[in-house]
Amino acid sequence: MKNFRILASFMVVFLVAFLSLSAAAHAKVGDSGHKKGKKLPKHARVLQAQIDVNKASIENIELTPGLKGDTGAAGLQGPAGEDGTDGAQGIQGIQGPVGSAGPQGTNGDKGAPGTNGVDGVDGADGTDGQSIQGPQGEPGTSSWADGFGTVSTTGSVQIGKDTAECTGANEGTIRFNTVTKAFEGCDGSRWRSISFGPVLYAIGDTGPAGGVVFHITDGGLHGLEAAPEDQSFEAQWGCNGTEITGADGTAVGTGAQNTADILAGCSTSGIAARVADAYSLGGYDDWYLPSKEELNLLYQQRAFMGGFTNDYYWSSTEANFSNSAWMQYFFLDFQDFVPKDNAMGVRAVRAF
Repeated sequence: MKNFRILASFMVVFLVAFLSLSAAAHAKVGDSGHKKGKKLPKHARVLQAQIDVNKASIENIELTPGLKGDTGAAGLQGPAGEDGTDGAQGIQGIQGPVGSAGPQGTNGDKGAPGTNGVDGVDGADGTDGQSIQGPQGEPGTSSWADGFGTVSTTGSVQIGKDTAECTGANEGTIRFNTVTKAFEGCDGSRWRSISFGPVLYAIGDTGPAGGVVFHITDGGLHGLEAAPEDQSFEAQWGCNGTEITGADGTAVGTGAQNTADILAGCSTSGIAARVADAYSLGGYDDWYLPSKEELNLLYQQRAFMGGFTNDYYWSSTEANFSNSAWMQYFFLDFQDFVPKDNAMGVRAVRAF
């Protein structure tokens, strides 16, 4: 639009200049051949009028804009303005929640022992009184913190009953077992009978652990003793349907190994072998379930035993089947193998 107006203005100027030159030429002719004040010739006046009309038409023309030109290249970035002044400080935010408690610190070092207090003032001496001998006291116990001491007396020394377990802490101590009526010494693991000579036992005697002797060898020096009472009467042999490797000994002297094999091969609680193995008497815990022949010897000497019922008792001998074991019927003199899941009596024995 701007360029078009400039072109139109240029044309107007050109026409004005042309007319001015034409008027000057006529004026010059007038000065030489005509009088001053004579009007322009007709064709000049017609041309002038036409120019005026064209001029007005040009000025009234509604100019139509041309096509938009391409966008010019971006100008260079001006210099950065100065920093603005700092804004006012914002208000303080809301306080956050309290954090969880930290872990407890380690204990401090132990403080040094305090000094001993001041001794109290001695009390006043009492008045002299008459001495009266009191009754004889109970026998006391003696102990030595380090090593062994020597006890001298003109009378007798009584060794009392000691119910403590024999361990390394009391190794070397001596006690009197009121059940077996024998002196025993602690070897660090178990109480052992102290003999002043060979102790020979007979059938029916109280054994080293307090049981009843029902079988002897070597003239009574060794043998078997049974618990004086039943340990259970509702125990199963255990692991019915499972063959227990090794638990097939029948002879006298095989019961302990049978019991060990049963415990190793059957983890069921409350079975006959486990009940017998858990029994303890007189400080001895090496009791076991008797083998087939050991149980028969126990039946033969039942008159010395006492406490048996006329019913069935388990042996530790497994039969040739995985679901049966040998038992003894104490009402009648016979043995048989029956299913292991039967509930029967248990009487523990031990060798000495």
